[in-house]
Amino acid sequence: MTKNDLLNDNVDLIAKAGQLLSGLPIVALGAQVGPALGGKRQVTLTTQGLDRVDVTIDGRPRSTVDVTNGTTVVEVPHVGGGSHDLAAHGFKGTALKAVAHVAM
Repeated sequence: MTKNDLLNDNVDLIAKAGQLLSGLPIVALGAQVGPALGGKRQVTLTTQGLDRVDVTIDGRPRSTVDVTNGTTVVEVPHVGGGSHDLAAHGFKGTALKAVAHVAM
């Protein structure tokens, strides 16, 4: 901590943290689930900084898709009865970088 931090609400510390964070790559993952049609559902994935997304429903693997920045649509089986958790796991190489959950 600097004297300036002590006197001015951590301005130097906050500036340094911002500088460190600005050097990190931007990663984003979103998922939207469409209605059930013909025993399947379309999942629209919105990604940035990822190259693969694995989709699971209630923890069971349902699809793996290679992605680029933008949107990708993937079909998964419709699981009937009650509510279910769809999870999208976004990877860059072999490293997990983002997770999105959608109740369906």
